[in-house]
Amino acid sequence: MTTPQLQIWLAYMTINLWIIIPVVMICIRSKDKSLRIKILWTILLSVFNLPAVMAYLYMYRSEMDKTTLVKNKEMRDIEQHLIFIGLVLTFEVISLILMSRNEDRTQVLMLLIISIMLIFMNHYLILDKGKTIYQVIPFIQILAITGVDLFSANRDFKIIIIVVVLSVLNGYPVRFSKVFSILTLLFYLGTTIILQIQEGNLSQVEMLVYAVRNAVTYGLVIISFYIGKKQLFLNHQLKEMTQTLKDKNKELEEISILKERSRIAREIHDTLGHTLTGAIVQLEVARKMVLVDEDKAIEAIDKTQKITRDGFAEVKRAIKALRPIMIEDSTLEEALQALIEKTQNHCQVIIHAVIDKDIRLDENVKITIYRIIQEAITNSIRHGEATEIKIMIEKEEESSIMIQVTDNGKGCETISEGYGLKGIKERIQLLEGKMRTHSEYGKGFEMALTLNQRT
Repeated sequence: MTTPQLQIWLAYMTINLWIIIPVVMICIRSKDKSLRIKILWTILLSVFNLPAVMAYLYMYRSEMDKTTLVKNKEMRDIEQHLIFIGLVLTFEVISLILMSRNEDRTQVLMLLIISIMLIFMNHYLILDKGKTIYQVIPFIQILAITGVDLFSANRDFKIIIIVVVLSVLNGYPVRFSKVFSILTLLFYLGTTIILQIQEGNLSQVEMLVYAVRNAVTYGLVIISFYIGKKQLFLNHQLKEMTQTLKDKNKELEEISILKERSRIAREIHDTLGHTLTGAIVQLEVARKMVLVDEDKAIEAIDKTQKITRDGFAEVKRAIKALRPIMIEDSTLEEALQALIEKTQNHCQVIIHAVIDKDIRLDENVKITIYRIIQEAITNSIRHGEATEIKIMIEKEEESSIMIQVTDNGKGCETISEGYGLKGIKERIQLLEGKMRTHSEYGKGFEMALTLNQRT
């Protein structure tokens, strides 16, 4: 190795510490590696320099890629750093060969060191991308590396100019990189052609061939690098979108589970509330009649048993997220009439119902209305102690349904929303409906609902 080569090699080894030391620290701090492996990697990094750094970072990147905790930005930074190290290594190898042909040219040595320092400055030191210096340094790099080509004894190493351009493309936004690439090509071709004309080395045809050949070579390398960089970006974008989609699906699953749990809880509450209300009424009848009329007391107990059996069966179906038994093969009117008849038989209450026969409902709306009426009847009997309930269901507009439930119960001055009323409100909200309630002490309870039908 000649003296100029040794000088530039020592300069490069010193500058490379910016790359090597952080990687050695990562290796030492690693919790997944044994002490023996850490020592081995430290020796390899110290001896083999940039190739060992690239091998370690590539392995480190592969390990990071296996975990979902690593953000895509961190992966992009590592890949960008790997490309940077590869370009630095290429620049240094070409520089050492170039100096072997220019042993007596100090200008070439100085310009090469300045170029590599500017490459490092771009990668490590220019943090504020809004500053003017961030956009000026790439053009200073081109001036320095073009000077290398002009001062060199021969011009067989034009690839080093492309390496510098690629180092800029690796760290700068695409919009800036496109303009920079074109200006660099025009500047380089312009300066070299003018120099050739002054020296009289090339004819016009030769200059044209020279310009086209260099432009094509330059363009192919730059475009290939740009496509590769864009592909890496698209891969990370795809990973981000995939991860986002997985997260959203998980959120939707959790929301669906919560909604289903809430729905089933309402189903069980409505069924149990209605069943137990009927059972309590019949048991009260049995208690009063047990000493007066034993047959009627037994009849009330039999009714209680039937009510609880039916309720238990429907609770099991609610747990399995199935629709109410009464409504499975019936219209809404038929299901409600069966519910009303069953309630009147069991609870000593009179229910008047007016249901618009022209209403066409989908299954979800039909079940919702059934559950609302069931809960309203239960509340009137249990809390209002009503003996008469009036129900009206009619089509208000083309896409809305109005429901009105009134009773002659004891009423109240202040309406407090228990689980039953909250359940009704939740059902209405799912259909983007509205609910209004009114009650006065001694004047019963009134509930008016408007549902938006989804067909």
